Amino acid sequence: MSSARASAVPGPAAAPLRVLVGGDQQLLVLGVRHTVEADGLRVVGQAEAAAALARTAAVERPDLCLVLAPFPGGVVAAVQAVLTASPDTVVVVLSADDAVDGDSLLRVMAAGADGWLSLDLPPAVLGRTLRAVHAGEPGISRKHVTRLLRVLRRSTQGDVVLRDGRSVALTPREQEVFSAVSGGGSTRDVALVLGMSEATVRWHVAALVRKLGVGSRAELVGLQLRR
Repeated sequence: MSSARASAVPGPAAAPLRVLVGGDQQLLVLGVRHTVEADGLRVVGQAEAAAALARTAAVERPDLCLVLAPFPGGVVAAVQAVLTASPDTVVVVLSADDAVDGDSLLRVMAAGADGWLSLDLPPAVLGRTLRAVHAGEPGISRKHVTRLLRVLRRSTQGDVVLRDGRSVALTPREQEVFSAVSGGGSTRDVALVLGMSEATVRWHVAALVRKLGVGSRAELVGLQLRR
């Protein structure tokens, strides 16, 4: 057989991705099953609770696990249960787009999920996206990325509680200077600890005095940093 003819012979077809579906809303589960099966994926099981999801994952070792949110007992618990039972399974959460908030996204991704997708995706797009996530691409929309960034920005800030009960948000650098100064450190001490010049420390302190509305550096001492 010539090399040209040999190259025209198709190789063996790739095995379909094996999918486990978790959720207790039967109509929604059936809809997801129909969508992924119509796109060539193979559903190997479904479960309505984290324990059952984990048992099925341990036996089937699915390529993908789709967790439909909200999930009984919490999405984080479901993700952790699946990954404990089958560490190589790629876990993706599916939900209505308006049911997602940044804090939930962060907790679920930290638990080990590889993506959070909207149930509003067209069927063909959902199947293509699931294959891409399984191949290692991020499974999160731009809108969800924006929500995550808001949470991350918020988590890097701290609030100083003023004596009248109001709070003022500080940037990470402002937090460092405030903590060092309010702890009683001299300008020289703060400069050494934070690796900056004494002039830079004085500039930051003056900026903090203005931002916090206090009369002097001495009044910074005693204010509380709340994260």
